[in-house]
Amino acid sequence: MFQLVLVLVCGFLTGAYRLGSGIYVLTTINELRANGVRVLAEAVAPPPDAPSWQSRRRGGWVFNPLLSWVTADGRTVRQQAGSKHKPVRVREGRPVTVFHEPDAPAKLWVEGSGVKARACIDIGFGIVVIMTVLFFAALSP
Repeated sequence: MFQLVLVLVCGFLTGAYRLGSGIYVLTTINELRANGVRVLAEAVAPPPDAPSWQSRRRGGWVFNPLLSWVTADGRTVRQQAGSKHKPVRVREGRPVTVFHEPDAPAKLWVEGSGVKARACIDIGFGIVVIMTVLFFAALSP
């Protein structure tokens, strides 16, 4: 009985984590779209000091690229997008739309990078896991 409860609790927590992380990412994206600054940036290359597992080129795509754009006051900003666990991919040399916080350009979202789709998948996966756990919990004696 203890093992069943442990499996159900672990399953429920896993589903809740995936659901929560997906909701957090979508909320952050919506905040940046509503309150952030919209700029056109260019993926200049992978950052020179980044290890190959973190940022790389493959087939015309740059994963976790170094983005470059000019702010309204004329400053040039270079900021890496993405991370190992939340990768961003864009076409090298092509302009991409970036939404960032006015005071913190490091907090950004690259439109069309696949992050929004992965957040929706996380939400769906979390719901399926939670519903499966609840189903098996209802069946257990």
